[in-house]
Amino acid sequence: MNAQDDDGLRVYISADMEGVTGTVTADQLGPSGFEYQRFREIMTREVLAAIEAARAMGAVEILVSDSHGNGENLLLELLPPDVQLIRSWPRPLMMMEGIDERFDAAIFIGYHTSTTNTRGVRAHTISSANLTAVRLNGMEMLEAGINAAIAG
Repeated sequence: MNAQDDDGLRVYISADMEGVTGTVTADQLGPSGFEYQRFREIMTREVLAAIEAARAMGAVEILVSDSHGNGENLLLELLPPDVQLIRSWPRPLMMMEGIDERFDAAIFIGYHTSTTNTRGVRAHTISSANLTAVRLNGMEMLEAGINAAIAG
């Protein structure tokens, strides 16, 4: 990421769901779960709080990546019209699709523990069906660490 340009701060927000406020079971995290709709709203409200904070710091551009499950969780009607949104899959940069050198900051909402932490809510790293761990330079990484490396 580069230093802030003269024309304002650019902020990238990647939003997952397992780590949002109040999440304790898988029933809250997918379309078939009885609390899923409620947790979509919680996830969206946490993203809105990050947008408000970014604007308070002078953000002129905000890009949000819906990075949980099918990538179609955030409630579109609640997002400000000038905020850009990336939804659905596939994406070459996965949870960080759309980030580039224009951005000055990255915010991670609702991130969670890795596959090796048995106490986490749906603990995984990117895809529990395909990966048991991800290492970067020999260190096991959480999604936040992987995505921070992508952000630069």
